[in-house]
Amino acid sequence: MAIATLKAPLRWLLRATVDGSKLFTRGGLRAFTTRQFASIAPGADVLLVGAGGEINGLLLRFARERGFAVTQIDVDPARNPDIVADICDWRAPAAYDVVVMCEVLEHVHAPARAIESVLLPLRPGGRLIATVPFIYPIHERPVDYFRYIKFGIRRLLAGFESADVRERDSWPEAMLVLGVRTAMSGSRRLAAVSPLFVVAALVGYPFAWALGRLFPADFLTSGYLVTAVKGGGPPG
Repeated sequence: MAIATLKAPLRWLLRATVDGSKLFTRGGLRAFTTRQFASIAPGADVLLVGAGGEINGLLLRFARERGFAVTQIDVDPARNPDIVADICDWRAPAAYDVVVMCEVLEHVHAPARAIESVLLPLRPGGRLIATVPFIYPIHERPVDYFRYIKFGIRRLLAGFESADVRERDSWPEAMLVLGVRTAMSGSRRLAAVSPLFVVAALVGYPFAWALGRLFPADFLTSGYLVTAVKGGGPPG
């Protein structure tokens, strides 16, 4: 459902709801990517898989501030990437120190091939920074193909020397994420009541935050935060 096709009052309300919902759906992701992007060394060569979007805009801001280079690849030319190609079939003509794949792997048709395509051009000691969803609603349909459990992610990253995979949020926080994402459900009727879910999430968040820390468990999360290092030592 395109927000632009709705009547003005509902369009404004839904846009405000979508923006508000990001407080829950992207909180852990934003903190993680900020830390990771801030640690990229000046002069590094970075490959960004998937152009456009808020998180990628954050990477480009850090690139300007810290002085590292970013090459963007995307299958969609409308996103204005530097390289228009399918990451599953692409072979890099250059080497990179860091590869960034945030909220991308669920949209590629051959995940193992995509990982191979980014592992090969990484310099020894190079780093992959990635985020992937787990319990998360369908989005960007119809090109939304997969969801990942942390054990499957580690399997995909077996070619790396080391991989760190962590939950993006706690199990009660993930339940709130599912509620607030009704704003992007594709249903006009559900979108009309989605602000109620955001309000409920705002009220319930302190309880969910405390519950997740009092009773930690890894059976449920909205997604994972991933870093992996290629063997062979630091890239320099």
